[in-house]
Amino acid sequence: MGLNMSATPDWSSLLDKERRLRSALTEAGEPLEPHALRQWWLVVSAVLKAMVRPDGRFSEQLPMELFAVLGRMAGYLAAGQVPVPIADVATKGRTSPGPCEVGHIQFAVTYRHMVDNKLIDDPHPVRTIMTAYGLRSPRTVQQWCKRHPPLDLTLWTHMLEALPDRMFGAGEAYRQANQRTWSSAQGARRARGARK
Repeated sequence: MGLNMSATPDWSSLLDKERRLRSALTEAGEPLEPHALRQWWLVVSAVLKAMVRPDGRFSEQLPMELFAVLGRMAGYLAAGQVPVPIADVATKGRTSPGPCEVGHIQFAVTYRHMVDNKLIDDPHPVRTIMTAYGLRSPRTVQQWCKRHPPLDLTLWTHMLEALPDRMFGAGEAYRQANQRTWSSAQGARRARGARK
């Protein structure tokens, strides 16, 4: 199926990459190699994000094969079973932040960016972010600013008054999510210690 000129070449190559990675996983058989599986999921995420163009329309060449694969996985999840491509992607130890967590982090990065550009007056922005997010180290804020882009600066430049409140709200959501993670991890450590 040919693409018309309104579809970007990147879209076609993204779909090709997804097919190649999925095919390689299928050929490798189980158990699936976690790094290769994470690479595939990374491309799947990019495909789903790029599928809707800025004008609100779908890209011309929809990933029907991928939809079928995701539909089968959804069927397993609906039956209470975790399919291998989802179960085998998990790693031990600390994981990278998920999409929701990245969204919370981006509010902190945007806030820091606005302070650095003297659009928001805060003499201690790192301390403010640490308080909002319940962080112990300023290094975390520095790493976030290196790894994550800010939100749409054009939009937030026109809503500067709302940004601090939104940042503190995102920090609260981040703290609550991590508190659940930390408390379950601490509970598991206590349980292991009790068995010794």
